[in-house]
Amino acid sequence: MKAAIEPGIETGAAIPDGDAQPALPYAELAARWPGPSALLATGGRVIAANAGGEALLALLAPDEADKAGLAARETACTLEPVILPSASGSSTVEPSLVPISGGLLLVGRDVTLQA
Repeated sequence: MKAAIEPGIETGAAIPDGDAQPALPYAELAARWPGPSALLATGGRVIAANAGGEALLALLAPDEADKAGLAARETACTLEPVILPSASGSSTVEPSLVPISGGLLLVGRDVTLQA
């Protein structure tokens, strides 16, 4: 069942297999996210990631097997904050893993001030 999050963005849409572009809603959500974000296909292939998302993936899933393990998650969760390099030296980011049909959305929230 699809549920609208906001106009044009729905849950329940699948990421296409192979080398096709990701489903628009997830790619658009990842692109709009102000912090680190990455979109992984079921097998762990990185479909899209911004620079912060690449750094977060390198820390959480340094090899292909780790990426596949992340992408196989079936429940959403928020992980313990991690420290990532940033333009100002470093930032503390709280990663969240959101399983979606056909893959995983990884987003990070900057919690540097709270930390």
